[in-house]
Amino acid sequence: MNNKTEPFREQHEKLLGIVNEISFFLEDSNAIMENSNNISKLLSDLKRNLKVHLTLEDTSLYPILLVSDDEKVKNTAEEFMEEMGGISSVFQKYISRWSSGFKIQENPLDFAEETRDLFDSLGKRIEREDNNLYTIIDEMFQ
Repeated sequence: MNNKTEPFREQHEKLLGIVNEISFFLEDSNAIMENSNNISKLLSDLKRNLKVHLTLEDTSLYPILLVSDDEKVKNTAEEFMEEMGGISSVFQKYISRWSSGFKIQENPLDFAEETRDLFDSLGKRIEREDNNLYTIIDEMFQ
C-alpha cells in the first residue's frame, strides 16, 4: 500500500512493537523486578518515538485536515486532536511516575496495572487512527 499515511502507519507499528516488548514482562512481578532497567529503557524509547510521531502529526497532518472544505474531515481532525491531548497528559504523568528502573521496582504491581491501562488506551487510539483518520487522509489524496 503506497499512500500518504504509510510513514505514520509504520511509526504505529514501531510504537506497538515497543508496547509488546514491555507487555511481555507485565504478567509476572518478578519479571518486572528483574528487568526494570530494561523496561525503563524501553519506556524511554516509547516516549521518544511517540513524541516524534505526535510532532509529525501536529505539523504535517492536522494543519491540512483543519483547513479542509469537508466538514467531516475537519470535525474528525478536531476530535482526534482533542482526544490526543488527554492521552498525552496521562502519558506524561505515567512517564514521570515510572521514570526509572528503581521506581518501577518500588511497586511492580501498580506499574503493571497502570501500564496495561495506558497501553490499552494507546492501542485503541492507534487502531482508530489507522482505520478512521488515516483512511480519510488516504482517500483525500487518491
